[in-house]
Amino acid sequence: MVGFGAATEKTRNKNNAMYTADVQRLQELYSEANRLSRKSDMLIMSGWGLAVAGVICLYVSYRRDEPASRVGQIILLVFYVLLQFGTV
Repeated sequence: MVGFGAATEKTRNKNNAMYTADVQRLQELYSEANRLSRKSDMLIMSGWGLAVAGVICLYVSYRRDEPASRVGQIILLVFYVLLQFGTV
């Protein structure tokens, strides 16, 4: 959820920069927007890494034929993918 907040703040800063006449304030807003963009990108990429690790663990569990239910893991992965594509 931190990634959503960073992406929202980045968009807000870029929108504010479009209506600012002060050059110094404009540069501050753009530099803050770029910082937040890198932060949200890092969080999104680490989230994808965790999702891939979850898929690998799910596959290994399937191959070992473990008796535990995998429905919860599948639901969480589907929910995560829907959230990821919702930010695009």
